Amino acid sequence: MQLVSDAAFGVPISWPGVDFTPPNSGHWIEVRLFENDPTSYGLANDAAETDRGILQVSACGRPGKGLVGIDTLADQIKAAFPKGTRVSGSIKVTRKPSSAGDIVEGDRVKIPVSIYYSS
Repeated sequence: MQLVSDAAFGVPISWPGVDFTPPNSGHWIEVRLFENDPTSYGLANDAAETDRGILQVSACGRPGKGLVGIDTLADQIKAAFPKGTRVSGSIKVTRKPSSAGDIVEGDRVKIPVSIYYSS
């Protein structure tokens, strides 16, 4: 997840398991990691496997302020993780990142960006 910090989006970042208070105004990023079952290649107990999952990096802001800034931040996140980007060691982005529509959750609006990876 160091790659998210290195991308220097210029906004606060909420990391999993770390206390975070979003700013009252402006934007921020929320990072979540969703690991999937590995893909096995063969039936043997020692068959090769590929680890895979989704790194979800959401562009966030406050409701009622419009979506332009949040949408721009989501586009920056997608641009920072093109297909083929090496995340760490043998882990790399396996397809072009995609974003969902905006989601309103109480005191925040977010646009989730899904970054698919495998090793």
